[in-house]
Amino acid sequence: MEETNESFVSKVRLLYSRTNAFIQINDDVCLPGVLCIFEESPKNYVFSWVSEDKISEEDMKVYKGVEKFNGVILPDSENGIYFSYNDELIKNSISAPLNDIASFSTTIPTEWYVGFILQLNNELYLPTFFVQKKQYEKDIDFYSELASWFSIVGKKVYKTSNDIGAHIYKVCDENDEIPESSILVAKGQTKKENSDIGKILEEAKFNIFLQFSKVTQKGKEAAAHILGAPVSMPLVPLLPKSFTYSILSKEEVKKICNEYEAARQYLRLMSKEMQEKTLNAINQTINIRNSNSYQKIKGQEMKWQEEKFINDIIKSMDYNEQFSSFTQNEDNVSQNIELLDFSSRRTGKPITMEQWSKFYNDEGRLIKNENEIRDLIYYSGLENDIRVDAWKYLLNIFPWDSTKEKRNEINIALKESYDSLKQQWKNILNNGPTSPMEGSEESINNSNAGDERFETDIYKRITNRKFRIEKDVLRTDRTIPMFSSNPENRSSDKPEIYDDLEIDTSHAGWNSNLESLRDILVSYTFLENDNGMSDLVAPIFGVFRNESDSFWCFNEFMERYKNNFNRNQEEMKNQLSLLLDLLRIMDIELYEHFEKLNCHHLFFCFKWLLVIFKREFDFYDCMRIWETLWSQKKSDYYQLFIAVAILKQNKAQLFELNEFDTILKYINDLSGKIQVEPTLSDTETIYKKFIYRYKKFKVSLINEKVKFMKEEHNSGIVHMEVIDEHGEEEQNNGLLDFTELAKNEIIMDQTSYVNRLAKLSNEIEVSN
Repeated sequence: MEETNESFVSKVRLLYSRTNAFIQINDDVCLPGVLCIFEESPKNYVFSWVSEDKISEEDMKVYKGVEKFNGVILPDSENGIYFSYNDELIKNSISAPLNDIASFSTTIPTEWYVGFILQLNNELYLPTFFVQKKQYEKDIDFYSELASWFSIVGKKVYKTSNDIGAHIYKVCDENDEIPESSILVAKGQTKKENSDIGKILEEAKFNIFLQFSKVTQKGKEAAAHILGAPVSMPLVPLLPKSFTYSILSKEEVKKICNEYEAARQYLRLMSKEMQEKTLNAINQTINIRNSNSYQKIKGQEMKWQEEKFINDIIKSMDYNEQFSSFTQNEDNVSQNIELLDFSSRRTGKPITMEQWSKFYNDEGRLIKNENEIRDLIYYSGLENDIRVDAWKYLLNIFPWDSTKEKRNEINIALKESYDSLKQQWKNILNNGPTSPMEGSEESINNSNAGDERFETDIYKRITNRKFRIEKDVLRTDRTIPMFSSNPENRSSDKPEIYDDLEIDTSHAGWNSNLESLRDILVSYTFLENDNGMSDLVAPIFGVFRNESDSFWCFNEFMERYKNNFNRNQEEMKNQLSLLLDLLRIMDIELYEHFEKLNCHHLFFCFKWLLVIFKREFDFYDCMRIWETLWSQKKSDYYQLFIAVAILKQNKAQLFELNEFDTILKYINDLSGKIQVEPTLSDTETIYKKFIYRYKKFKVSLINEKVKFMKEEHNSGIVHMEVIDEHGEEEQNNGLLDFTELAKNEIIMDQTSYVNRLAKLSNEIEVSN
């Protein structure tokens, strides 16, 4: 290789090379490079990724020549090529001593690419590398090739799995023992495995390299310089905001994943989507490779990018509102200046039994209409002894115009249905494995069933569910008297799982109320073939204290929220995405704080939304949260406004935290400590302010779009909307209604921030 006049020049030996290795810059662009193993000095080996942009044609021939060896060249071999390793190469590479690599993990396999993430001994990660596969190369062949790197430092590699089932290849000393469940990996001796390799993805920010304690000085210089290199400088602010790999090592995350299978599924979904974006970016990069410009993606023509205006508009609204609050005085009214009043109307006094009883006439029919009752519950809440009646209206068990006689008939019919349903699965268990079940084929194919959903033996399927549910129930609200080991609640029934659980149940054993929770949940899975949540049924049972009423109200509750537990996790992804949009318009400072910390995933709010704040509030306060959600018709996502209220209440503390894991721990520690009435009052205020801000934001965004369209028009670009039926530009007396055009274009764009925000309220009409 050609030497330069750079201040630093060193002779190194190239032992391994692999071209077409990409790292992701943003959703549209990946940077291609070469993976290398260098011998800097005897027994001193360095892993490096070198940017292809700085490699000459002559140098690339050297890398490709070493690549033909199809693996790492052993140090005592006569092969390997010596060349000069200079500052220019250092500044465009990412390096780490081979001895400092603790493990590598795999990403989802694809037809053309194989990906991996390297973890260092200090638990920090390099970015994800995606390597183009050679002809006929299998994923496992490449991972064996990676494992062979470590043979030159006298280490071995074994394969294990992490908490979400993804494969990790761990590096250890030759004399270290490996876990019995692990597989020792050696080049040429690795057994072929199923190609459905587990998935994790973390496109870490490049500035993480500056924190490495054991990376060589060359690596540190490379990391510092690559951020300043002309090819990457414009792209640095757009580095991926992904999270799944780095957070999995956090104990708080593991705790959530262990408690909620949905959290595990959510992380898998996000991993898969992030990898798909990366692969799309690789393909896009290959398409523009010969242009010598990694920034040129979609041509040079003008293109409307609403994202560029959003934060500025919101900050301008913040300023105007603050200015208005400082300047309001007695003259405002006379000057017709708008006074902003977002105060809450919550009374803080729940409806009493005496008040509730007056809502009925002699027929036992409500004298107030549905909307009036809903408003009363929304602004006041209910005393606990009223809930047994009122919740059946809110959960669609009782018609709002029903008489007392009609409600009694409904109660009797529902109890008979529940008893029959419960007896069916009890009979199957009593009769043994050969029991048939009507309609089982449809149930077996249900995509939302539990872990045992593919079990075709009905007896085994119900037994497995019962076992799993008992395990959950034994951990549910054990500090609440009705679920504790109170002698009055003792049950003759004893679950099989009881003796096998690795938990301390000596102070809170099985009892009749836990038995009821179990029977409700097993009956629910028998009816819906779905996973019911003991977290959600416990408060409902706490209100009704009988299985039939609890079951049917729980069934209605799950109709609203069961998509939270769907295995594809699309609903949770949707809610967290909308929560981020809502937080942005309601508190841009907090939004930007999370952005700076790479926490836009808001995973610390996942549990809140999954079980509807069940664990964030006191057991009885959570009932107040739920009845508020059920009573209002303002928004299908009112829970997101509650989430923003809690975040804003803790804004000062959150600003003092500078890492994801400390934020997650702080949020988790709020459990059971959040005050319900102040939170619901803040939520109402936030909702009112959101409606106001949405309207202001929409007008401002349309105005920005108008300016842009006028610039386009002056440049000779004609919008299809202003072309008449003959294909000619409409003159409209020389004046175009750009405001209407801009409004229509924004409304038609379903990905527009305006349309995303509109989903948050049923009181918003986008077209207005």
